[in-house]
Amino acid sequence: MAGQNFELRYAGRDHRVEVADTGMSRQYEWSCNGDEVATHKSMDDRVTLKPTDVARTTVPGARGEIQIRSGLTGVKRATLVVDAVEIDLVPEAGSAAARREERIRAHPGRHLILHTTAALARVLIPLLGIGLLLSWLPDWDLPGLPVPDVDLPSVPWPSIDLPAIPWPDWEAPGWLRAVLDKAKYVWPVLLAIGIARHEVTRRREQDERRSRVAGGKAVGEERSSDRNPGAGSGG
Repeated sequence: MAGQNFELRYAGRDHRVEVADTGMSRQYEWSCNGDEVATHKSMDDRVTLKPTDVARTTVPGARGEIQIRSGLTGVKRATLVVDAVEIDLVPEAGSAAARREERIRAHPGRHLILHTTAALARVLIPLLGIGLLLSWLPDWDLPGLPVPDVDLPSVPWPSIDLPAIPWPDWEAPGWLRAVLDKAKYVWPVLLAIGIARHEVTRRREQDERRSRVAGGKAVGEERSSDRNPGAGSGG
């Protein structure tokens, strides 16, 4: 049974998320210093783990929640969220999530190009496939079906004379119709570019945040550092 593990040392405590594939679903377990904080089983790609009532009172460090995001290749990331601060847990070395992070760090431009190419493929392949399928269909001369002529009685619907609404006689210009017609193909590509750029920026910010957390900063200090990058410097 394949699985993925994520770990993070935060505020002096070791957080660990274990993910196990169980057929069509995944089993998630969050522990802190070896003590169980939350478990959940789900088929969803977006899962949030929150401390159980028992863990809140018996497990030191059982604060906030763990947000997990998955895809076709498995779990992409597990994020500890405490006091509105998000810190990604470190994926186990060699896992799909770890390889994904390394690709984004090492080749951000290639990550952007791959996402854009995949979006183009999702738009173009269905269009080309439908066109090719239609070109292969034989030109069959099918006989007409003898539909019976049934004389149904007419229903005496009431005749209501509604007033005419003077709608303005306006026709969209040709350039606008052309833009709107192509927008349904352009939008998925632009969305993919935006997501890819966000992932590159997010990876850089999360690496910096992990470094500060590894230095022993707590949530309040972490959030203060994000808002005031120059705080603490002498002058």
